[in-house]
Amino acid sequence: MVYTADFDQAVRNVTGSTTYSSDRGTGVVAGRTIPRDGHSVIILNAASEIGTDLPLLERTTAHEAGHVLLHDRNEYFNAQPHRAA
Repeated sequence: MVYTADFDQAVRNVTGSTTYSSDRGTGVVAGRTIPRDGHSVIILNAASEIGTDLPLLERTTAHEAGHVLLHDRNEYFNAQPHRAA
């Protein structure tokens, strides 16, 4: 698990993307779980609201842990067409 103030760059480092952005129009991404080499990497965005709210950090961490369980069962999506550009 990575807790970072440079969330976008951390995601780019793990995924190899050069264009990833956490901006979603109505806010920013608080966390992302990425399947990588047979395990999952959780990256949490310290610059988002979770950085100042311990209960929200706990909830976000639990949410991302749920993605780890889905990845372990190969139940994840590579594309999410409902997300804003």
